[in-house]
Amino acid sequence: MTIVGTDRRGRRVARSVGALLVSAGLLAGCALVDDARREFGSDTDPEAGSAPRPAVSTTGSRSRPSANPTPSWSPSTAAPGVCPPSGVLVRMGEVDAAMGLRAAGIELVNCGSVPVTLNGYPDVRVLDVGGAALPVAVVHGSADIALLPNFDTPPAPVTAAPGARLVAGLLWRNRVDMGGDVVKGTYLEIVPAPGQPAQTIRPDGPIDLGTTGRLGVSAWTAPQR
Repeated sequence: MTIVGTDRRGRRVARSVGALLVSAGLLAGCALVDDARREFGSDTDPEAGSAPRPAVSTTGSRSRPSANPTPSWSPSTAAPGVCPPSGVLVRMGEVDAAMGLRAAGIELVNCGSVPVTLNGYPDVRVLDVGGAALPVAVVHGSADIALLPNFDTPPAPVTAAPGARLVAGLLWRNRVDMGGDVVKGTYLEIVPAPGQPAQTIRPDGPIDLGTTGRLGVSAWTAPQR
């Protein structure tokens, strides 16, 4: 498949997105799976001996009011090898870029002891270096940012057993139009589903939205084998 767009002089250009989808890990998350195995051990019992938690089942996604950052703000990231109390850990793969198009995969690891069922989209906010929410419209699906396979698949119930994973994708463009405000985020705050606590991720590069102010998010799904 190819992405067709224009360069800065208005000429039409095209580029294959095969490599983009593979490295971004929108539906695979292979490198993240390996990292999780190293940190949490076996896929079948990542928290052996811990007290069981009630099964988690959530639907949809809901925005939250912005919190005013304080000088002592720090990202709510989990320490390596530590499963959050919620029993789910959110990770992010490398950001892949092509002709101003950005794509990245995010992964939910069930590091708890009970199944986790989701039906919807991750709730995402883009934060600056001080933890303040930036003016970004987070939209479900590609929203005409680009056409990528499976990115606009509607949500459906999907379950991650203990040690298993779910994946979703992020999509945006780094385009700057004259007179617009350039947005460049440092962190992503992600709520996997309503009722779950927010987790903060620092990507391997900036969330450079240019003046577009728009971020596409795909629904949670099981990783393709």
